[in-house]
Amino acid sequence: QVALRCPDFTVRTADEVQRRWAADTPHSLVVGDPSVDIQHLYELLSTTHRDTVRVVLHGPPQQRSRLLPVCLAMGVPVVLWDRAATSHDDAP
Repeated sequence: QVALRCPDFTVRTADEVQRRWAADTPHSLVVGDPSVDIQHLYELLSTTHRDTVRVVLHGPPQQRSRLLPVCLAMGVPVVLWDRAATSHDDAP
């Protein structure tokens, strides 16, 4: 098990990261809606997706670059994206 952390974005405790890793059912969150912003993603990861261990970011680089730090700050261990994608239409 390997955990990569970015100290500049990590505001959660070690317990938060450990809780996500230890989740009984490893949930994934696919962010494919263009309307999802920083606040919306923060709310999702704080409430209904509190045990999410993987986030998939679809969309243009500008949106992904705003949402990735939220995932890191919330202790999400795995974040995936297609770096060649230029829009939400590139999602499979």
